[in-house]
Amino acid sequence: WREWCERYPDATVPVGAQDLQAAKMQRATALKAVLADVPKQTNGYDCGIFIIEYLLHLLRSRSALASLGLAPHQHWFGQSGVSHRRKRLRNIATGLQDEARKRSEPDVGRLLKDERLRHAVSKALTDQPKPPKPSKRKFSAVEQAGEGSAPSQ
Repeated sequence: WREWCERYPDATVPVGAQDLQAAKMQRATALKAVLADVPKQTNGYDCGIFIIEYLLHLLRSRSALASLGLAPHQHWFGQSGVSHRRKRLRNIATGLQDEARKRSEPDVGRLLKDERLRHAVSKALTDQPKPPKPSKRKFSAVEQAGEGSAPSQ
């Protein structure tokens, strides 16, 4: 609410409580909803990681937010990238937990003053999965010669 008021200062609000409620309702109904064609999860447990991926993508790309809802955005990332991020976040959480035990320091803010740990967390939030290795399928002599179609009769 505060952010909206800061963005639209010309929409002044009277001071009275009833007027304030009416102004809030008026502003809330003025907001636009956008149905965007964005990547969707294929399982029942990655919703939070998808939110993180959306935020990371929007923070990396200046044009992403402006074009939201205007074109398909399925190319942003996929389930494999989200699965990668989930594994990375699990690893960094386990690593921070181990460091907290070793140092007897439960405060993550203090742990992250360590450059090495801060770098590991940053990397976990920004790295991308490695592209899959090309298949090493062996081709028959017929396929290599370009005659892989079914024989004609």
